[in-house]
Amino acid sequence: MFQATVAQHKEMNIHLTASTNKKDFMDFRNGRDAKLNAPKLLLPSIQINMNGGHAPLKEENGTNFIKLPLTFK
Repeated sequence: MFQATVAQHKEMNIHLTASTNKKDFMDFRNGRDAKLNAPKLLLPSIQINMNGGHAPLKEENGTNFIKLPLTFK
């Protein structure tokens, strides 16, 4: 569904209902989020978003590059 009313959200939202208190919500989210991996395109999307939705500037060869940090242990 690409759109929903506030009433539909209140009725169907598994994360938050009218009777959900803050502790229950936080427990649910923290438990669920601990099991999730970072989204695959998180770092590229951050780079684009930080640049106002525009691709990075072109390099000397005329190509735009997304640059990802590498960690070697």
